[in-house]
Amino acid sequence: MKNENTALIYIVDDDPEFRDLMTAVFKKRKIEVEGFDSPANFLKRLKERRPTLCLVDLHFGGVSSGFQLVQAVRKVLGPSLPLIVTSSSSDMHSVSHAMEIGASDYVIKPVDLDILFTKLEYYSRALKQDSSFNFFPVPEARAAGKMNLELNIREIDEVGIVIRTPHLFVKGTYLKVHGPLADEILGAGESFPITITDSQVEDGFYIAKGEIDATSEKILQLTRLWLGKQKGPVAE
Repeated sequence: MKNENTALIYIVDDDPEFRDLMTAVFKKRKIEVEGFDSPANFLKRLKERRPTLCLVDLHFGGVSSGFQLVQAVRKVLGPSLPLIVTSSSSDMHSVSHAMEIGASDYVIKPVDLDILFTKLEYYSRALKQDSSFNFFPVPEARAAGKMNLELNIREIDEVGIVIRTPHLFVKGTYLKVHGPLADEILGAGESFPITITDSQVEDGFYIAKGEIDATSEKILQLTRLWLGKQKGPVAE
């Protein structure tokens, strides 16, 4: 981050040591920062002066207070303000929910400063870009698209699969998983339609559980048939 950057960061965390540490880190980089240990003071200040970015502890003041703050920020300033939540590495359920209700991004505690400042620089640049150009509404006939993401299938049973991936999929995300295993079970070019039901962090990767679409009876039958072959004959 360059010294001429005029970013203003709000840190909302009930841990004074974390606030003091992050305040010192930002000030060392010539970035203006304000810390808050009170949701009321934070929201009041938010209305008085808009920051470049907010860093909000997901469990500020209790189990649900962080979520309430995310919703309150969106109500006050809308969706454009970058809002990064902080959380422990074992708390991906909360992170997923925070992203669903309005958080822009997240960082894991203890905070990796390189990752944090990369995110800050990204959001600072995005805010400076001119967004006044006209968007062209895409006709429905041309709206469909695909996105391929890296993942590995770790486990499979009759109703779902477990995947390992560097990407965070929030609960409710719908995916079509294809690859050698899908080709073997379902046929060449076919894929498993799944909905993410759970996500955890393990060794820097996300371990996500996906439930196979229950309406895809053929896929369920082929999966059961394949699983039966893997188990082999039952010993007498």
